[in-house]
Amino acid sequence: MRNVNEIKEIRAHGDALYKYFFMRKDVYGYLEMDDVLKALGGFWQTTVNPGKRLEIHSHEDHEQIYYILEGEGLLTVGDETRRVKRGDAIYIPPNTIHGFYNDTDEPCIILMVDAIIEGGAKRRGRSRK
Repeated sequence: MRNVNEIKEIRAHGDALYKYFFMRKDVYGYLEMDDVLKALGGFWQTTVNPGKRLEIHSHEDHEQIYYILEGEGLLTVGDETRRVKRGDAIYIPPNTIHGFYNDTDEPCIILMVDAIIEGGAKRRGRSRK
């Protein structure tokens, strides 16, 4: 069991602040977490503060779902950019560029779920920094 207030924030993909709840040890070993979610890559919370970005990037062997818990901003998935807000759920296919820009005066908090495409963990190795 983990509480969001007890998890250390880690800066990733630019200025986004990640709080990793549960992550696969074979893929994200550098996080030094228990070996959980063998069928998933991970589950975490990301905060993008006002004026900050989750930089455009892609994952060769991952698909993800973002769920906007609080706030809003501009989310890019592939060649589409649209405003997202609290309550929106977004699917991000593998090999698809994606990123987020918080153009508001309030933090945006996003829950993220990551699934590794079978065989992807072996090809990717352990680094995700």
